[in-house]
Amino acid sequence: MYPMILKADGVGTLWGHEVPPSLLKIKVGEVQQWKIRGIRYHPFHLHVNPYQIVNVWNDPYYEPGDWHDTMLPTSMNFATVRINVDRFTGKMVAHCHLLEHEENGMMGWIDIRGKEGTTWKGAKKLDPECYEGSFPGPPTPKPPFLWR
Repeated sequence: MYPMILKADGVGTLWGHEVPPSLLKIKVGEVQQWKIRGIRYHPFHLHVNPYQIVNVWNDPYYEPGDWHDTMLPTSMNFATVRINVDRFTGKMVAHCHLLEHEENGMMGWIDIRGKEGTTWKGAKKLDPECYEGSFPGPPTPKPPFLWR
């Protein structure tokens, strides 16, 4: 088996060989950049927060700037992603998206700590149109016209 390694802030955790209590501890409201290795054989899936691809080499589907929650590049075994951990605190699940691998231990959780609802303070400065509210959902359809 080819192990997958996740590195954030220079700390690495090896998956597939033991079950750690948590892969990482992160403060809510942070933007982090992660280097992921081993993803050519293990599609990396992250629950709750999508990530933005910063660097992936020569892939026909994944491009820098794209947002995803699962990634399986075909050309290289590594990528760099950026994640904005905002609003949610608690356990964020990360795992290999091949279910047989997940069931054999390539699954863990990331501990997001802090005050629920905290967002990254630099968002509005970076993008003044950054949306902060909740999405209203689809419009209520009008009833069809009835001929009488």
